[in-house]
Amino acid sequence: MHLTPEIIRTCRINLGMSQGKLAKEASVSVPLLGAIERDERPLLPHVAQRIRAAIPYTDEQIAELVSTVRRLNQ
Repeated sequence: MHLTPEIIRTCRINLGMSQGKLAKEASVSVPLLGAIERDERPLLPHVAQRIRAAIPYTDEQIAELVSTVRRLNQ
């Protein structure tokens, strides 16, 4: 699953995680995670791997979640 700022934010919120909690789980700083979610910083491959490892969803679950959230937000 190719992570995007939208996917990271959607998963984090659905998991009930703060930016601080996800950042800690992914071993990245809170300011970096916030900047990535706001699309102010690029999501470098090694950071994407850490964040992806901290999100306990399968690729299929992420795709379904993002699709559902997009439909609800229309």
